Amino acid sequence: MMTRLINAKWRRCVALVAAVGCIAASAACSSSSSPSSSGTTSSSTVPSIKIAVAGGFVDFSDIFLAEAEGLFAKHGVNVTLQQDTGSNTLNYVVSQQVDMAIYTAPIALQAAEEGKPTTIVYAVERDPGAAFLTGPSIKTVAQLKSTSNCRISVSTTGSQGYAYGSIYKQALGLNNCSLIQTSLPALQLGGLKSGSYSAAVTTYQVGLQGVSQGDNMLVNPLNTADRAKYAVPPYPTAVLFGLQSNLAAKKAAIVRVLAAVNDAVKLEKTMTNQQWAEALQKVSGDFKAVSLSALESEVQSIRPFIGDGTVGTMTDKPGYISSALWSTALKQYQDWGLQGFDPSATSVSYGQRIDMSYLSQADSGQ
Repeated sequence: MMTRLINAKWRRCVALVAAVGCIAASAACSSSSSPSSSGTTSSSTVPSIKIAVAGGFVDFSDIFLAEAEGLFAKHGVNVTLQQDTGSNTLNYVVSQQVDMAIYTAPIALQAAEEGKPTTIVYAVERDPGAAFLTGPSIKTVAQLKSTSNCRISVSTTGSQGYAYGSIYKQALGLNNCSLIQTSLPALQLGGLKSGSYSAAVTTYQVGLQGVSQGDNMLVNPLNTADRAKYAVPPYPTAVLFGLQSNLAAKKAAIVRVLAAVNDAVKLEKTMTNQQWAEALQKVSGDFKAVSLSALESEVQSIRPFIGDGTVGTMTDKPGYISSALWSTALKQYQDWGLQGFDPSATSVSYGQRIDMSYLSQADSGQ
């Protein structure tokens, strides 16, 4: 995510690596939204669905490509994407300003634990891992172990980035290091340059930016050998979810939305990185603000982990969450630093939070 990752402060707050840690409970949080709708005109015969999208991330490509390629219209549903809802995404859902949201799974769990029952209907992305960077003067783990006042920059508590900070600290034997929460990737890279941080845990794209500035990537999440050493079992990070009662009342329309998303997943398999990037730029101003080559790089790095990607495949059916997969996910969410999170609580159980009947109907063409 190159230049955009360094300069776009608000969107960085909602990056998947730090998504949950940026959530604000208050509806007073500000958001910047720029709605766009499918080609179908809303009418009494065409159901309408609003979907909150936290930000313009390639991680959410399934929903953006369904919009760009007219797949919602193909399936007879009028979709409005409420874009750039940022840290206010959850509030859009619980206040019923939107019918669904695409964001991290723990967001849906947070709402349920606060008495707003949510339902997860589709797994959008599997865990893409995280890059482990060190500053220019530290080139090995051995050097890091011998560093006095070792400080590792991680994203905020309640995020995937925080989880990987804990994972790498234990796996690399860095007991001498402290995890320091940092809200923005720009601050992480600046801290590495100044020496305020000895290392940083961040996204692959931010990692590339750091390497271009002289930092060292000791763990590359896209490297097969590194993934074999440090990757956790596949589990869903980004999902489609909404209020349980609202989704149930609009089930037929939700099924059509998921059918369109399934078509987008199929389409992704046929697209080059350039075609994919060009399609994204048709939908969101966030993507239009990025050069095509930079966006192609983002697509290349994330496409193995979304839709029907090839790395860490969760199931043989895109979007599907099994009971066993959810058990794995709940174990992983413990590392996200969620305050008071209990993976054994009924409120976060498969039966309470997951409903694959929407996807099953979409798969069967009903």
